[in-house]
Amino acid sequence: MKRRNLILLVLLMIALISVYYVIRYNNLEKQEEQNTDASEKVLSLELSDVVFIQFDLDGQQVIFVKDGDTWKLSGDDSFRVNASAVESVILALTDMTSERTLEEITDLAEYGLDDPVQVVVLKSQEGTSCNIYFGRSNETTGNDYVCLDDDKTRVYTVSSSVAQTFTGNLENYRDTEEGAQSPEADTTES
Repeated sequence: MKRRNLILLVLLMIALISVYYVIRYNNLEKQEEQNTDASEKVLSLELSDVVFIQFDLDGQQVIFVKDGDTWKLSGDDSFRVNASAVESVILALTDMTSERTLEEITDLAEYGLDDPVQVVVLKSQEGTSCNIYFGRSNETTGNDYVCLDDDKTRVYTVSSSVAQTFTGNLENYRDTEEGAQSPEADTTES
């Protein structure tokens, strides 16, 4: 009888250990699924869709417009634009993913979005426009708060590196390729 009880006890212990590992595996799988869902792409635009970008740079509002394959600074045709610099800013925005998404927000002031530190306007080839508002940084994580004009009840926390792309000055966007001349440069000798 003792032997039979011992065998039953061992079988019960094996069954309990198996159940434990099945539950643990399922919980880990659910946690991974939640972590994947938490990191979502903020914008549905792609780099190739964007033909217009407006943002503040060093206290000045700048607008870059794509004309064919060439980026131009709005209001200054003599400014030779470094397309890579403009496209890297757009890419930072179109690839922006949220660390967390906060739903049903009623007070944007709590996130610094009532008076944003940066407002970026993107326009697509199809003519759709998207305003991106950057609020203050989260003191604990260092991430920035962002919301879009189409749903101000949803706030995203994104890497602070995205907002850092708007530092510097206009000269960071000038094409300085050697031998490049502005369209209005006089090439005749006196």
